[in-house]
Amino acid sequence: MPRRHPIRRLLLPALLSALFAAVTGVTGAAAAPPAPAPAAAPAAWAPGGDVHDCGNSVHLLVPTQSSGYFADNPGKLLAAPASRAAGPGVATVLDKVASAHVHFLTALSCGQGHPGAAVTGTGSRASAGSGSAGNAKGTNWSGYQSMSTGTQYLGSAMTWTVPAPQAPADSVVTSSIWTGIGSGESTSDTLVQAGTEQDNTCQFGCFLYGNVYYFFFELYPQQQQVVVDNLGLEPGDSIASVVQYDPGTQTAYFQLDNLTRKDGLNFTETLTGTDPGSGSHAEWILERTEVDSTWTAVGDFGTLDITGAQAYAGSSPATAQTYAADDPAVDPLAIDLYDCAGQQLEHTSPFTGSTAFTMTWLAYGSSDPAYSC
Repeated sequence: MPRRHPIRRLLLPALLSALFAAVTGVTGAAAAPPAPAPAAAPAAWAPGGDVHDCGNSVHLLVPTQSSGYFADNPGKLLAAPASRAAGPGVATVLDKVASAHVHFLTALSCGQGHPGAAVTGTGSRASAGSGSAGNAKGTNWSGYQSMSTGTQYLGSAMTWTVPAPQAPADSVVTSSIWTGIGSGESTSDTLVQAGTEQDNTCQFGCFLYGNVYYFFFELYPQQQQVVVDNLGLEPGDSIASVVQYDPGTQTAYFQLDNLTRKDGLNFTETLTGTDPGSGSHAEWILERTEVDSTWTAVGDFGTLDITGAQAYAGSSPATAQTYAADDPAVDPLAIDLYDCAGQQLEHTSPFTGSTAFTMTWLAYGSSDPAYSC
């Protein structure tokens, strides 16, 4: 009997194995495990903490990550869920907050601020007119307001240092400094704003006058100014403010940071009305505050430097594009402040760089009935 060749005995099983693998796609070796899916980015914020006297629709957000995490991931400071995936929408301000290693508080306590009058008609809170150096003339606001048409602004931000306004003896003067989106002309275009208030007010039956400083937020005309009671504020403190709006949930997001004290708050509030957050404008403003339907005189704040003035716009936070305040697409309007008698109270400078400008106090002016000029 002829002997079988040993190579032939080894080759045949190998050929059969190869043929079986080609037909079935299965090999004798163990199949390699599938590549693991990329790890999901950790959530940076979660509802929690304690909220006192702020209204039923205000909810505090607490960080789930350390300040070191935010230092490495500044874009995660944006709290609106969709914008977390979109990265830093207001990068200059977020970088400052992240590098300051801000500690976010786990409680929010509120109080009543200056009551504003209901909006009547269609008059803008920033009046048109011819101011100095080609600026517009405002009797309520000064600073910059976007004038681009057909744009939905979903966020804005800026930083500043709290001034110490001076006042004549036995007089009430006010000023608020804030960034915001929307016009506030009606409940279909709510003004979402947050910043600081600096006043010299009548106290103890006007037996004494004294300075008052506090953080505030507001959805105008949905509510009056809301004071943040538990976030400390003094003249000379460096401040960051970021506001956002998520049209999918009709939710406003507020972030207020004291970069000097390294404390901050992140919280939300639900808007009401028909298409409440149309976001027709973005603003970077110093305002003579409305008190009991009166625009007060303006305290001598000296020179106020605004930095990091930015906004982002689009149909949703996930697709929004970032703009510096001086971008031609924003079409920023410079506004000088006047009283109703025509006296100029403040001058707003041109931009230096793309996100910085200066407001300079010129006069106290007179107190005027709101919306009367």
